Amino acid sequence: MDIAICDDDKNILQYLKQKIEIVLEDNCQITTFENGYDLIEYINSDISNPDIIFIDIDLKDHLGIDIAKKIQQKFNNIKIIFITGNAYYVEDIFEVETLDYLTKPINEEKLKKALNKAMEVIKVNKEEILNIKIKKEVVSINLNDVNYMESHLRIVIIHCDKIKKTIYKKLNEIENILPEKFIRCHQSYIVNMEKVNILTTNKFILKSGDKVPVSQSKYKDTKEKFLNYLGDSI
Repeated sequence: MDIAICDDDKNILQYLKQKIEIVLEDNCQITTFENGYDLIEYINSDISNPDIIFIDIDLKDHLGIDIAKKIQQKFNNIKIIFITGNAYYVEDIFEVETLDYLTKPINEEKLKKALNKAMEVIKVNKEEILNIKIKKEVVSINLNDVNYMESHLRIVIIHCDKIKKTIYKKLNEIENILPEKFIRCHQSYIVNMEKVNILTTNKFILKSGDKVPVSQSKYKDTKEKFLNYLGDSI
């Protein structure tokens, strides 16, 4: 779990960091910020990919709500949990897609509930949504809509039910983050086994009518994985 905390109170930053590490049993990476400028710079960098952001509503340099809006405009997969010591701003949090909010002084039990809620939402989303970071943008793909993927050099074309999406990535990079229902059946193709109607000796025929080639070198392994998938899904 990758978490960012933004608060201009160093004591709050330290308290939250320690408590989150306890709740998540250190299975997390936490980065702290004392102002909104540094948080935005971090979010826009190629090294960051936070799942959750804890952010104070009333920062010295910005309103946390404005910071959260800017973040969600580009990265709507990030879950926002607001922190507030001022009831005046509570109604404003609904201007942003907010997962939860915590009031100061922060109650440890409420923090734990907010984290558990976040983890449940993220778990469900990660099962269905593939978020691919490309430079300073995140492309979100609903895996349930994907029929197959094909590559041409450094370009991957993702064939969905109604549209095609083209991204500048190597197929190997995407293959490594896909769930088991996706299978590499060819050097240039990955297929969603949920979408398959028939497997022949050299191709998949999908429910959409599309045909995806299966290479001779990968046929044996592809057939075995596909039969195992059918057995598990019955």
